[in-house]
Amino acid sequence: MEVPPTCPACRSVLDATDTRLAGSGMCPICGTPLEGPSSEENPYAPPGTELGPPRGPEGGVDDVVPASVLGKLVESYRMLGADFLLLSLLVLTIWLPGNILTNMVLFENPQGEGATFRLSQIIEGFFGPVYVGAILHTLAERRQGRTVGYFEAMSVGLRGWGRLFGARFFTGLIILLGFVALIVPGIILVVRFALVDPIVVLEGRNGPEARSRSEEMTEGRRWQILLAGLLFYGTFLPLAIGLYAALGVMGLLANFATAVALDCTISVLVSVSNILMFLFYWEAFLREEVESTREGPEGVSSSALCPNPEDPG
Repeated sequence: MEVPPTCPACRSVLDATDTRLAGSGMCPICGTPLEGPSSEENPYAPPGTELGPPRGPEGGVDDVVPASVLGKLVESYRMLGADFLLLSLLVLTIWLPGNILTNMVLFENPQGEGATFRLSQIIEGFFGPVYVGAILHTLAERRQGRTVGYFEAMSVGLRGWGRLFGARFFTGLIILLGFVALIVPGIILVVRFALVDPIVVLEGRNGPEARSRSEEMTEGRRWQILLAGLLFYGTFLPLAIGLYAALGVMGLLANFATAVALDCTISVLVSVSNILMFLFYWEAFLREEVESTREGPEGVSSSALCPNPEDPG
């Protein structure tokens, strides 16, 4: 029986007829250069690195995740477009009924913008961890060359809801205290804890562990994370406000279906911020993987990714 070729780094089973392999000499999953099989290699030996980012002078982490802030933002939009249907379904599972509800309240009381805003915050705070967890799981699976469907992603989001809700709740309280004390400490805490969501979802850590690890993973990247957030919201918010204003002048927002459709569109586009922070996490994670393979077996292993959310961890 012929043994199918496998990548020496990530141990992915490769299809020799795959057009992605033709002439490239690289694993289509992790980007590791492929060589001919060695008779001395043990096919059951543990991989050198599960993720296997490209190494050597011709490849590195920057080939997997763009190094610049603008590159990460562009890549975030590209990733949303590449999986637009699935990611939209994940977001709208929560926000289609959410936007219908908030618009019902607003149409009943046109002066009740404050009430609809508070209702939106409650929906995001309570149900947001479901779709955010599903999105992060999807992104991690895609980055490792695996396929994921709607029901798998949503099941991960639902099972991990409690852990992510608790981490977000207490992290939000800490950040709020920072803003109450002075604005600057609040901004610093937002940046330091920017990677809490992917750490909780993909590594299965609890709130305190995730906050501590987020501080470690953001070190050396905090100005980039701050700039990325400013760049995204600085371009997205004026666009969204202008779109609402233009449709309002044309009288289209007086139509309930149009208002809901516009809100749903905005909800999907806002998920770019989740993708953006995922890329910062993925970049830090890959660099840890590279360093751990150079230093020895200790360190973070990609086996920590996407754990069973039911694990008490």
